[in-house]
Amino acid sequence: MIIDADYLISKNLSLEILTLNSKSQFSGFNLDIFHYVNKNIIFEKIYPSKVVIFKKNLAFYKKVGHKEVLSIRGKTRKLKNFILHEDKKVFGRWIKSQINIANEEVKFIFSSSKNKKIKDKIRAVPILPIILIIFYYIFKLNILKYKSGGLVFFTQRLTFETILNLKVIIHYLKFKF
Repeated sequence: MIIDADYLISKNLSLEILTLNSKSQFSGFNLDIFHYVNKNIIFEKIYPSKVVIFKKNLAFYKKVGHKEVLSIRGKTRKLKNFILHEDKKVFGRWIKSQINIANEEVKFIFSSSKNKKIKDKIRAVPILPIILIIFYYIFKLNILKYKSGGLVFFTQRLTFETILNLKVIIHYLKFKF
C-alpha cells in the first residue's frame, strides 16, 4: 500500500482493506480521493481515483508532468470507501511547493511528450486557463457550496493556475525577445 502523509483513512476504509485477499485476481485496488479543507469534505471528483493497494511485482511508476504515475499490469477493482486529502502545509511552504510543481508542469507543457491531455494544451495558452478555472470551479462544480472549505480550495486552485500561467508567459517571452 502506498499513501501520502497527508491522507486521512477512515475506520471503514481500514476495515475494507482488511477484507482484501492477497490471492485475489486483482493486481490493484483503487479508490476516490476527496479534499478535506477547513473541516469540509469537497465531494467532487477533481482527481481521478488512485490505485493505493497493489501487488508489488505487477506495478511500476512512470513520470507524467510533475508527478509519477503508478501503472498496474492486470485488473484493478475500486474500493467502496475513500481517502481524504488534508494538506496542512503552512502558507509559505505551500506556495513554494506550488511554484515547484508549476516549474515541472511548464517543462511538461512545452515538452514533446505524447502523453499530453487537452488540459495541458489549454495551459499553454496565456490567460485562458485562469478564465476557464473560474468558470469550472464556480459554475460547473459550484465549489462555493462547500462554504469556507470550498472558498479556500478554489483560491488555492486559482493561485496555482495563476503561478503556472505566469511561468507560461515567461516561457513565451524568453523565446520572443
